[in-house]
Amino acid sequence: MERIESDCVNCGLPCIAAACPYYAVRHFYCDECGDEAPLYEYEGQQLCSYCLCKNLKKVEGSGDE
Repeated sequence: MERIESDCVNCGLPCIAAACPYYAVRHFYCDECGDEAPLYEYEGQQLCSYCLCKNLKKVEGSGDE
């Protein structure tokens, strides 16, 4: 999921709100675990690589695990 959040760094200067590059920053979070990570589209969800692998079915006999 995508969320817009403030990443204010408390720089000590007067706040310039929307003109500040830290005021509204895009963040991406996995729909399943909530971690902030690169995401992949899978069956209508945005998942991190770990959760994506958890949702895939292993082919029997294809390897040790």
